[in-house]
Amino acid sequence: MVYKATEKTKAHKQARRLLLINKAVSQIKSGGFTSLTIESLAQDAGIAVGTVYKYFDCKASLCLEVFKVATEIELAIINDISSGCGTPNERLGKAITTFSRRAIHSQQQAFALIFEPINPLVEMERLNYRKAYALIFEKIIIEGIESKEFIEQSTYLAATAIVGIIAEVLVRPLSQLENKYTEDQFIEEIKQFCLRSIACSTPYNKHY
Repeated sequence: MVYKATEKTKAHKQARRLLLINKAVSQIKSGGFTSLTIESLAQDAGIAVGTVYKYFDCKASLCLEVFKVATEIELAIINDISSGCGTPNERLGKAITTFSRRAIHSQQQAFALIFEPINPLVEMERLNYRKAYALIFEKIIIEGIESKEFIEQSTYLAATAIVGIIAEVLVRPLSQLENKYTEDQFIEEIKQFCLRSIACSTPYNKHY
């Protein structure tokens, strides 16, 4: 007789998988992907190592799943802001500000998601998610060109460049900036630089 999982069994497995992913996300927040292992995850979740392997056959597949889950959360936040109320300039400014502030407040996780060397599977996904961020920004830039807030330009190039600028600047912790900036000043500099690079001659001095 072939065993057929009951709804209760399926729910239990889904709940345990979610627990493992949440525990793994917590680990990368504190120590990056380097700190995440099957053994450490099992200990943190209070289950046997062999049980973890029932859900993730190796560290590479675990890291890939955790990367997707954590990045999707951040992507959804930026997408909601970008499709919300306000002019294109206001929405893009708020999206940049939010991304930057969240990265600063969770620097270890931000480094893990944006830059930390992991494995080829994650590297490919990282490129895909950078494209996803760029597509969100590109949509706003297209709207801004239509409303004359932004200059005529390659929207693909502009959006991709903004993603690169934000990521490159934020890889350096605020503590290494020799106290030149407060957090708000630092984020404002990032936002204004990005907006100036695509804006018409009218200055944008609003703070979000």
